[in-house]
Amino acid sequence: MRFFFDAPERELKRFKRTFKDDFWREKFRVGVQEKNGKKKYSLRVSLALSRYHPNEAFFAVLHEFVKFLKNRRMLKETVEIGRTVRTYMVYGSGQFYRENVIEGTTLEKLIGFLDRLQNAGRETQWGKRHLEKWDSAVVMFYESLEVPRNKKDRSKNFLEREEFLRKLLEGSFDFVLLNGIFMERVKHKLPLPPYYHAWTRSYLEVFGGDVVDVKTFEQVNGLGYSLGMKMKGTNLERYQWELFRARGFEEFMNKLVELQAKLEESLDLRPIYENQKEWKTMKAILLNGMLNALHGADKKPKDKGTGGSS
Repeated sequence: MRFFFDAPERELKRFKRTFKDDFWREKFRVGVQEKNGKKKYSLRVSLALSRYHPNEAFFAVLHEFVKFLKNRRMLKETVEIGRTVRTYMVYGSGQFYRENVIEGTTLEKLIGFLDRLQNAGRETQWGKRHLEKWDSAVVMFYESLEVPRNKKDRSKNFLEREEFLRKLLEGSFDFVLLNGIFMERVKHKLPLPPYYHAWTRSYLEVFGGDVVDVKTFEQVNGLGYSLGMKMKGTNLERYQWELFRARGFEEFMNKLVELQAKLEESLDLRPIYENQKEWKTMKAILLNGMLNALHGADKKPKDKGTGGSS
């Protein structure tokens, strides 16, 4: 994957000086190995995020770029310049086979999203990795978006993550795709990605949501979490799968009402009814909240802020 920038001459010159001359040279090193009198050169890069696919690579670079700007206290001025900068992403090796354009306003929002998300983290030990504050919320969720399917070619385990990031970079947060990843991880008895709430809230607050706004997300996510807490440890946990398999709005609501009756609870379902046209997204948000109550590491959803839990 290759990417390059375009903007009015003055803004482009300033942005490239920051990105290429300062950030790029700091992160990338040329390694030299000599064998049998011949020198072999290689590029060495230090990135916090793994990458197997093009959109993952760009997102990993953007995460490092935002950290760099914050360390240099250059975030605000670079964001102002970035509003006019288009990013052209070209995929493929040898012969190009796909391209994508990120408009300056979208790039500005992506930087704002990562800034918020980085600030939601805290210094922590995650397995063998020591994560700094600005890395933890990004790394722990991102690296947990793996769907185990191929031991020989691990890149295939991250096809869903690549698709999720492709949409993320275009300004869309795909709850349905995320729910599929979550359900697969539950099926394989793997932990759910931490910081889900921080990712979602940070993104919706910056982008505004293409399908759902922050208020609706909090209502439906909170409903799912509340149901999950009441289901936990009972034979009603099977409803996470019955709801997931529902193939239409009516079937989904019937299962939900049935679950409420068995729990002897009366919960407000109006946010779901009010968004019937987007019922698949509503189902995904509700299930993700439910799964975090049953299996996840996130704390109870908050009404304010972008907090998450590891």
